Amino acid sequence: MTFNEYQKQAGNFASYPTDALIEVDADEAHETTYFLNWLYPALALAEEAGEVSGKLAKFIRKNNYSVEAQNQLRSDVLKELGDVLWQLTALAGEFGFSMEDVARENITKLQDRKQRGVIVGEGDNR
Repeated sequence: MTFNEYQKQAGNFASYPTDALIEVDADEAHETTYFLNWLYPALALAEEAGEVSGKLAKFIRKNNYSVEAQNQLRSDVLKELGDVLWQLTALAGEFGFSMEDVARENITKLQDRKQRGVIVGEGDNR
């Protein structure tokens, strides 16, 4: 399955408001409307990423590294990563990006950083 195939199928399960908007008075004569369809998937993406971290933290806290516990962790993380992927896909779509656009842009950025010797470092624009 390609990223774009996933994005198309995943869109069938969207169940969040897609008509969120905010109206802002730029000046007294003009009102501007901004659509915030991206708001729900953006917030939910952070929440789902937190659930991945929560599964990992609880695994460490329980200090049970048995094979059974590790298998359960792998199963739980796989499911939560799927939720992260779904929210990421929805957010990308709300901005008009295909998932392949996102993946391609990321690889291009990483290749550039590696060529310039700044793959390790800080800042978005290094």
